[in-house]
Amino acid sequence: MLSRMYYNGDIVIIGAVYDLESGKVEFLEETLTDLPASKFSKRDIMGL
Repeated sequence: MLSRMYYNGDIVIIGAVYDLESGKVEFLEETLTDLPASKFSKRDIMGL
């Protein structure tokens, strides 16, 4: 199901690390570059 959505551009999969102590999420830069074509703009994905 997810792979079909990914290949159709319905979702984007981005890596992140969640710190249990602080509750902060750090997105992995290498997963934010060269994103595949999707139905979302880079502005939507990266929160710019």
